[in-house]
Amino acid sequence: MSDDRPTYAELENRVRELERQLEQATGEGSGEGAAHREVEAQLLEWKNRYLAATEASQAILYDWNAATDEVVYGGTPEAVVGYTAEELQGGLANWRDLIHPDDRSLFDAEIARLIKTRSRSDFEYRVRTRDGRVIHVQDRGRFFFDAQGQAQRMIGLVMDVTRRAEAEQQSALLSTIVEQVTDMVIMTDTDFRITYVNEATRRCFGYSDEELLGQTPGLFNAEPLATEIQQEIYEAAAQGKTWTRTLRNRRKDGSIFFNDIAVTPLHDAAGRTVAYASINRDLSERAEAERALRHERDRAQQYLDVAGVMLVAVDVEQRVTLINPRGCEILGYPADEIVGQNWFDRFLPPEVRSS
Repeated sequence: MSDDRPTYAELENRVRELERQLEQATGEGSGEGAAHREVEAQLLEWKNRYLAATEASQAILYDWNAATDEVVYGGTPEAVVGYTAEELQGGLANWRDLIHPDDRSLFDAEIARLIKTRSRSDFEYRVRTRDGRVIHVQDRGRFFFDAQGQAQRMIGLVMDVTRRAEAEQQSALLSTIVEQVTDMVIMTDTDFRITYVNEATRRCFGYSDEELLGQTPGLFNAEPLATEIQQEIYEAAAQGKTWTRTLRNRRKDGSIFFNDIAVTPLHDAAGRTVAYASINRDLSERAEAERALRHERDRAQQYLDVAGVMLVAVDVEQRVTLINPRGCEILGYPADEIVGQNWFDRFLPPEVRSS
């Protein structure tokens, strides 16, 4: 079944037009007699049309008489907060009681600001529904003033925007996580133009956002066949595949380093590719650690080579990891036939193993 309710943007357009008509009506008559009755008639008509719009969109229409503190509700308050219009009826305090305690000062400050500046309201806050849920609402409204500049009434619209607010919060949280991870994250559009890089990317490559946005990731590729490799990446990603490899990359200062790269397409709810994400890990520290380990290993081997006795190193699984030339002479095997073997099972006599 199709949803015939107007979108929020469509509702906003209706509201703006109704507000314009109401403002014109209230500006043409502010006294008594026929002119005043005409304004009231137009106001009633405006509210009825506004009510129809809100009922179609599951929103709350409110009309607050600032002089008497009476609030009249319309639309579908029960669908939004779980209370009927009759249950909410009364002073503004009834609605304020539903507002999350942490947001009440914001609400009070906004009401005071609107009266002082005579501007329209458009702000978000949280309210607690009848069943105890906390939802986010957007409040759009405006005050109307008499000839002496005194606030007479405020008419507006409250809509549940919880899904949007939660999506924005989730997006902000994910953005914070991505900014703080140590891996480099690069986002591109479907034309492979960079749209986002995280702090790790900026720090590693030495570029600013302004220098990178709109560029292609090929800017970093320092491989001899960089053009061919980039084309391979683009083709794989465009086919919905994840592309992974270790590549030489170039920083802004010209230095070269090795980088583990994984490029994957991102899809929307309909399965359409909307962007590409590249996760990159700088292997410089690992390469340096491996170089240091090789250096220590080579130095240990040098000590073993000059020793006049057999020297053997075994790991926790009793497998030989190093043996010097004197050891090979004694055992009568070349080093490649000794390293990796279980020292106790292969080279010790049974009577020694059992002792």
